[in-house]
Amino acid sequence: MKLWLRNLIFAGGGLAVAGLVADQLLQRKPFAAPKSHVASAFAGGDFEKSVRHVNVALADAWLSAGVIPVARADDLTIARRLSLALTGTIPSLEEVRALEAVPETDRVQWWLSHLFEDRRYGDYLAERIARMIVGVEGGPFIVYRRHRLVSWLSDELMANRPYDALIRKLIAAEGIWTTNPEANFVTVTIDQNNAKEGPDEKKLAGRVAKAFLGVRLDCVQCHDDFLGGDWKQKDFHQLASFFSGAEMGMTGLRDNDEKDYEYRFQGRREAEPVPMVVPFHTELLPSEGKSRQRLAAWVTHPDNRPFARTLVLIQA
Repeated sequence: MKLWLRNLIFAGGGLAVAGLVADQLLQRKPFAAPKSHVASAFAGGDFEKSVRHVNVALADAWLSAGVIPVARADDLTIARRLSLALTGTIPSLEEVRALEAVPETDRVQWWLSHLFEDRRYGDYLAERIARMIVGVEGGPFIVYRRHRLVSWLSDELMANRPYDALIRKLIAAEGIWTTNPEANFVTVTIDQNNAKEGPDEKKLAGRVAKAFLGVRLDCVQCHDDFLGGDWKQKDFHQLASFFSGAEMGMTGLRDNDEKDYEYRFQGRREAEPVPMVVPFHTELLPSEGKSRQRLAAWVTHPDNRPFARTLVLIQA
């Protein structure tokens, strides 16, 4: 056999084998429809009642503001917007084709069910929430693991954990920051150069007020509001006092409610004990329990409207 013919046969065989291997490697599983989606659940009852309630509220707001709403966007545009908002990316061609195969009346809810089962949803929103509550800095390495906090947030979202339950865990967390990742919300405030002081009550008060209640209460940390508002310096430090018992021990983060919070207010000569008082809706604060648990219950109380409004603004 001539050399060139033998080489040609060898090359052809090699290409055939490579093609088979590539075909196996590039094969993808068929697109899986969302397991949690039940079309009948969105066809009436409480769901339709809630939709009508929201639509009426929006229509009234538009009318009072003199806003004329535009026509409804097409399904693919809505899907793209939802994907960007919940996963940070646009739909793939495969996803678009799968969505187009769904009846038009069911497409939006089907697509939402698909997104909520997508791990990208948990990871993307977890990072957004983490930036809101702890920022992007590394924090104290020994007692802080940002990646563990973000992974925990993602797991909680994928488990469909209610937002109020998630926030209560963050505020009242105890234990080691690696095995109890929610504790990182508190331990990130520890000063790396002076770890013996424990978590920083002032940082925690400012973050709770801003991230969960939508209030920049840290603006009155050093003095009363002199820009026409009603906030007082005591409002900030009375909130900070709820974190005075948070300390580090052999078992990690724990509460010691025998510790007092003291501060020297503007115009005073000496520091003085600061009681635990919430800045508004004092009637919603539980009278019993550990200090951080009481605060967590107050922040997430169903009647504490700033908490709900802040969540809506975050997702908007």
